[in-house]
Amino acid sequence: MKDIFMLLSIDFVKIYFYKLVTITFVVLFTNIIVFIIENFFNKIMKKEKLTPVYLPVIINLIKFILWILSIGIVLIILGFKELAITLGGVVAVFGFVSAQTLSSILRDLIAGVFLILDDDFNTGYRVRVNKVEGEVLTINIRKTKIKDSHNNIHIIPNRKVDNNYILISSPGNTNPD
Repeated sequence: MKDIFMLLSIDFVKIYFYKLVTITFVVLFTNIIVFIIENFFNKIMKKEKLTPVYLPVIINLIKFILWILSIGIVLIILGFKELAITLGGVVAVFGFVSAQTLSSILRDLIAGVFLILDDDFNTGYRVRVNKVEGEVLTINIRKTKIKDSHNNIHIIPNRKVDNNYILISSPGNTNPD
């Protein structure tokens, strides 16, 4: 009976009341940060008129990381430090796997920017990329489309095009310099 009264003591209630208030603050703060990040990326998409291809994946990844961090903070507040450390290790492994997965996408994006800015590589140019020879139809941030002499369209990731193309001719010039 004495143990029941210990649980209901003023000190016990104060400690857990403060923990509950802190946990509520952490959850509210995380919600606000997620809201700000989503609005920020949505405004960028509307302003730059971007198609939402990879942006939702990036937003969800950021939200996932924020919520995992919040759960870790709540676990520490509740006194489960070992569980929070284990959760941190799981997040680190998940981050490593995500980085490895996204590395080819990032290489395509970077190569795409360089190809778009390159004056020696443009739509209408005749090029050879590896074993594909034809006319460049489109270049976007992720891939390049090349139409060969048999009217086949080859879609090649930009990371493979960037360092492997040979310019055969440009529009109005059959023998490039």
